[in-house]
Amino acid sequence: NFDTLRKLCKERKVQFEAFEFTPKFKEILAASSLVISHAGAGSITETLHLKKPLLVVVNETLMDNHQIELAEAMCSEGYLFWTNVKGVLEKLSTSNFRKLKPYPKPDAKAFAVLLDKELGFVDET
Repeated sequence: NFDTLRKLCKERKVQFEAFEFTPKFKEILAASSLVISHAGAGSITETLHLKKPLLVVVNETLMDNHQIELAEAMCSEGYLFWTNVKGVLEKLSTSNFRKLKPYPKPDAKAFAVLLDKELGFVDET
C-alpha cells in the first residue's frame, strides 16, 4: 500500500509522488530518476523513450492480461522490471536498475519495409 511505500521512501530519503492522472505527466517523467507505473503500453514506451529506469506493476485482475505479457516481454529484453502490487517493495529492494538496457529509438521505416515484404512489393530473391 502507498502508506508503507511512503514510509520506506521517507526512511531512505527518496522523494515519492503518486497520482492517477496529471496533465504534467511528461514533465514529471522527465524529472524522475525512477518510474513506477502501471503496465500500460503508452506509459511504458513514454518512460523508456525518456531513458528512465522503470518498474511496472501489472493489474492481475484483467481478463485478457496483456499487461503481464507486455511486462514479461520487455523484462526479458532487459528494458524494465515488473511485479504485481504485493511485490513492489521487494522488487524495489532487489532490482539493480543500473543494469537495464536503454530502449532503442524507433525505426520509422521498419513497418513500411515489413508491409512491402508481406504484400510482395519487394523481391526477396
